[in-house]
Amino acid sequence: MAPDASGSGAVAVVNGRFELLPDQPLAHMDAPTAQAFAAHDRRTGDGDVFALIPDPAFPVRAGLLSKLKSLPETQILGLVDYGVVSWPGTDEYRFALIYEHPLGRRLQREDGGPIETMAEDAVLNNLLPPVVKTLELFAKRSLTHRAIRPSNMFRLDSGAGEVILGECASGPAALSQPPAYESIESLMADPAGRGMGSSAEDVYALGVSVLAILTGSDPAAGRGTAQLLAEKMTAGSYHCLVGGHAMSDTLRQFFHGVLDDRRETRWGLPQVRAWLTRQDAPPPNPPDQLKPDRGFPFRGLSFYDPRGLATALAGHWDSVLLHDGGHEFLTWARQSLGDDELAERVLTAMELSKRSLGSGHGTAHPAFVSRLCMALDPRAPIRYKQISAHPDGLGPILARQFADEGFQRDARDIFQEDLPGCQIRMTQGKGAKGAAMSRTFSRLVAIAKDATSGHGIERCLYELNPLQPCLSPLIAGRKVMALADLLPALEAAAAGGHAAPPMDRHIAAFIAARAETNTEDFLRALNRTDAGEQVVVGMLGLLSSADTEGGAVAYKKLARWLKPYLAPVVECLRHQKWRALAEAELPSVVQTGNITALYRFVSNGDARRRDRDGYAAARARSAKIDSQIRYLSSTASRDPKQAEAYGHGLAVGVSAIVFFGAIVVAVTLII
Repeated sequence: MAPDASGSGAVAVVNGRFELLPDQPLAHMDAPTAQAFAAHDRRTGDGDVFALIPDPAFPVRAGLLSKLKSLPETQILGLVDYGVVSWPGTDEYRFALIYEHPLGRRLQREDGGPIETMAEDAVLNNLLPPVVKTLELFAKRSLTHRAIRPSNMFRLDSGAGEVILGECASGPAALSQPPAYESIESLMADPAGRGMGSSAEDVYALGVSVLAILTGSDPAAGRGTAQLLAEKMTAGSYHCLVGGHAMSDTLRQFFHGVLDDRRETRWGLPQVRAWLTRQDAPPPNPPDQLKPDRGFPFRGLSFYDPRGLATALAGHWDSVLLHDGGHEFLTWARQSLGDDELAERVLTAMELSKRSLGSGHGTAHPAFVSRLCMALDPRAPIRYKQISAHPDGLGPILARQFADEGFQRDARDIFQEDLPGCQIRMTQGKGAKGAAMSRTFSRLVAIAKDATSGHGIERCLYELNPLQPCLSPLIAGRKVMALADLLPALEAAAAGGHAAPPMDRHIAAFIAARAETNTEDFLRALNRTDAGEQVVVGMLGLLSSADTEGGAVAYKKLARWLKPYLAPVVECLRHQKWRALAEAELPSVVQTGNITALYRFVSNGDARRRDRDGYAAARARSAKIDSQIRYLSSTASRDPKQAEAYGHGLAVGVSAIVFFGAIVVAVTLII
């Protein structure tokens, strides 16, 4: 959804420096997930920048932004700055990306149309060298572009010189890539869940882009995504895309290398660099054509390769029947395919699914089907019911479809079953990247299983999307992405009048995911069902965690919003004098608007402990007196021996009460 231009001549200012002009859209610079507007740099006084306003429905690539700003000289559209702006003419906020305005033209309009063709020499001299250099710089920093296509390439200047890459941060990685430009593994996933991938995906997309620019045509013309994926899987990307196009042997070698569907033999950047500089690189390896003796039967068909079987199982997950507790798949892998590694993965899938396999007969549990598909095709995305996403694409797809309750439910299952962790273990082993991702998703398993406020699927959303705006209905329009902006947003929302406190599942999860300090004690208090005062303490504790200024800013409207909910904190005090003091002091604390001070007031643990101890002592003294009265009223009081024994015990007890009472009185006087 593009933002509405106000037409009033008003400007939106990014970080006090860049003036964004909402009444001057730049349609020719639009991205598939963002609308472009003219912009002006106050510092330099020129207009050689423009702004992209991403569609709020799509998360930007948060982890890429700061790194793109600090990249050395590269052949890419330069990211200058970014930030949240108040959109003129509305009460809403937008995220803005400020880019250097390119001097040259696009090789293809973003909305389609003719592709600017280049001869082989021009491709070898003006396109591949600068783009490969940029991708090499990306790879050194563990970055990927994931938006390489002719419509996202520009001439460096107004002539026919070098080519530079366009932007890649305004939406999820590879979301806007046409299907021809994505590898089989990426094309299997939902566009929002394709993930960051690796340089292998960028090399593949570069190869398809070169083909389109050489031929001036869409390599996938006339074919939809499903048909194209099926053709790539059966015939291979090279034959599916390059086909009978006439070209030199040198270029054919290039396309064989970069469009190899086997990741282990596909050319990487080193091979492309070697081919560019010496026209020499490893020759393409022909694929193995061995066919197993027996296919695996499913839905009336026989499948002879694991990938084809996994694709069929994932597409009909509710039709997978188990006849031998999953051992039928294990037997096929060992005896028909003779693949011990595959058999080991199938065995792992079975062991991880013991809880859901049951008797091993009947319809298979969806989680087992998902793990089985991973075992058969570990490079494919996680496929669970209708969701298909790579592990690093789960954050974007969760943000994209969070409003869908059915999707939320299935996504919660994915996390609770630790399907991402299973997929990572099967593909990335014990490498540093895989280990880091495994730790992340292991933590999310416990979070997803906890249904209390501040946890659950909402927390997973914010943990996986660092720039995901808080979706609380109280502040959704303000696009709060940073913790420092939460209290100002609640202060603004306080003017509207609300029947509920300024805390809900989204605000609690947002704070817990963004706070630098541990908030688990606050969350436990917030979710107490047996102590109203603890709920208040938890709520104030969370809000104070969002007070990044440490109380230096007054939020008086928010404090007044909170005041009616503070009664249990005062009423729970047993000591009448203390309660009266607290009731008298509370209005002045609220009046300051200091949320941190308000939290300290309600969470005075030492005073509450002394109040509890004093109350316990008073109850003990009252119980002792009641015991004395009962004794004196009984017949035992008239027995001399029992009276003597009771008197001795009474003397000890009274001494203890007097001693403890003296301590309580002393503490009271100190207070």
